[in-house]
Amino acid sequence: MKMTRSWMSSLLVCGVTLAMAYNVSAQPTTRTAKVVRVVGTARYSINNGTDWMELKSDTVLKEGSVIQTDQKESSYVDLILGEGRPVALSTVASGVGVSGLGAGSHRPMAEVDMVRVHQDTALGIDKLAVTPTGMGTVTETQLDLRKGHITGNVKKMVAGSIYEIKYPKGVAGIRGSVYDMTLVEGIENGQVTVNCILNMSSGSAVLSFQNAAGQTISQTVLPNFSFNTATGTLLPISDIVLQQIVAVLGSMGVSGPVTVTIISGNQTTIEQVTTASGH
Repeated sequence: MKMTRSWMSSLLVCGVTLAMAYNVSAQPTTRTAKVVRVVGTARYSINNGTDWMELKSDTVLKEGSVIQTDQKESSYVDLILGEGRPVALSTVASGVGVSGLGAGSHRPMAEVDMVRVHQDTALGIDKLAVTPTGMGTVTETQLDLRKGHITGNVKKMVAGSIYEIKYPKGVAGIRGSVYDMTLVEGIENGQVTVNCILNMSSGSAVLSFQNAAGQTISQTVLPNFSFNTATGTLLPISDIVLQQIVAVLGSMGVSGPVTVTIISGNQTTIEQVTTASGH
């Protein structure tokens, strides 16, 4: 009996130890964002815009950082959120103002969370957390698009993961794959208005926004569709926009899929095909 009790006590101690170890490993930790490409000039702040520094390739950004790109049309910054590393270029374009990997064509890279910050854009990195679990790695990503235009590739997310993009009039909850988000500023009744255009070339999203009456509305945006908060319309992505997204993904070097709808001459959908970027 004493041996049985001793054996049971040992099992209990082992169980408690394992539970404690699991709880420690399941604690969220902070990820970082790494700048892998800078074309043109850009700056960043670690104190919400009080002080600014020049943004260069290989800069590591933590939660609370803000990025701002210049107004030149060809300017942009590419970021990897969390784990992952860029691949080597198959060709590198020569030219002034290119920092990092260059602006040439790229071979596809492994799945990573990657964001292109286009010209004249301000993007805040509010949260980058990761929690290991028995079912995989749960990630929590919160970005703050204050102005401008971003394109992102989101790797497959484990259940419980969150990828949100806040903007002045609402928030977009991205459920995976490839998105393209633009803020459009205007003047209405003497006041500045900010509307959002969200394109989902693959994956889906739920976009919340305020209408003219100040009501908060949620809209699901499915693959290959575009939603404009200014008009409240959900429409298929135009061929031009889709080609632009494919081109951006190709230059980023990501392998995110893009859903293409094949339409007949009488505007009847024949088939939806998912392709890798750049193909």
